[in-house]
Amino acid sequence: MPPKSKKRQAERYKNEEGFVEDAAPSSKRSRVEIGKKAVDNEGNPYWEASRLRRVGVSKFAGKNLINIREYFEKDGNVLPGKKGISLSVEQFGAFLSVLPQLEQHLADTGVVVPRPNVSAAVEQEDEGGAKEEEKQEEGEDEEPKPKRSSKRGGK
Repeated sequence: MPPKSKKRQAERYKNEEGFVEDAAPSSKRSRVEIGKKAVDNEGNPYWEASRLRRVGVSKFAGKNLINIREYFEKDGNVLPGKKGISLSVEQFGAFLSVLPQLEQHLADTGVVVPRPNVSAAVEQEDEGGAKEEEKQEEGEDEEPKPKRSSKRGGK
């Protein structure tokens, strides 16, 4: 049997004060919360799809883009990789319109995709209290009114 690694023993010392007996082993990789909104270094919002895959929104040349991209770690930083796609708002709308057909095709082949609770996800995202104010104005029993676009007609 090989001797125990000194590296593992050294990890139990959290500081110079001494040995931490009940400490859980520290993980080198941080856990990500799938679907939770975060902000990148450039101030763009994104949502984790998996550990190194994100869905984000950014602006390029004055246009909003939806990015679905793989990332990689280098020197402790998470950087965008080559694999990914940026969709314009129109292309993203077309993608959303195809999703029911895609889901049906998957169901026909025996693949079940869990459905997210969209209204609960929107309420969780809004932690600033704006959702509570809307509920008070609308009344608790009424259906929420759809949000209106600030742009009307054109430019």
